[in-house]
Amino acid sequence: MSPHTTAALADGAHTFWVRVVDLAGRRATATRSFTVDTVAPTVTITSGPSGVTGDATPTFGFATGARRRR
Repeated sequence: MSPHTTAALADGAHTFWVRVVDLAGRRATATRSFTVDTVAPTVTITSGPSGVTGDATPTFGFATGARRRR
């Protein structure tokens, strides 16, 4: 085995590619694609009780800036 270490990856799509060769010279390859996303999601409370409430089940509205996962 040959370990591989990489520097920090930039946000975005990446593909990791590996090739192996055995002692008989047979070859095989494999790839794996992945996405790096270091941007934290945002959330905003858009509605709800203002201040103290006696409601045992208050309702809150919110909006998020999170990207959808694929």
